[in-house]
Amino acid sequence: MNLLGRFLYALPFMIFSIFYFRSPAEVAEAMPAWIPGGEIWVYIVAIAYAFASTSILVLKKTKLACMMLGIVLLVTLSLVHMPNLGDNELATVSMANLLKDLSLAGAAFYFAMTLRPDRERLPRIKKRGTR
Repeated sequence: MNLLGRFLYALPFMIFSIFYFRSPAEVAEAMPAWIPGGEIWVYIVAIAYAFASTSILVLKKTKLACMMLGIVLLVTLSLVHMPNLGDNELATVSMANLLKDLSLAGAAFYFAMTLRPDRERLPRIKKRGTR
């Protein structure tokens, strides 16, 4: 179950990462105009998503990757979704995306503190001759 849960959590971030690398201009259009950098931020988020999803799957650097993922998600909901709550046409979609990113960030912070390499979960093997 642990592997299935990690896979189901990490897979969408890897897919988002691929989408972001393939069409950064389209993703940058969703960003508010007052945020400078445009596509640069899209690439940074794509790298963060790829790093986090890979880390979660292979259980390497999970604390760092999941903390970074949680921060990226909180920044996204703060800078992209919150400003759109005032727009009547975008308010419903923005609230749904804000709540989605908030729950994903919460899960990322939870994973950061609980995921450990599988080898640490295996029972210790006693050496011969020791008690």
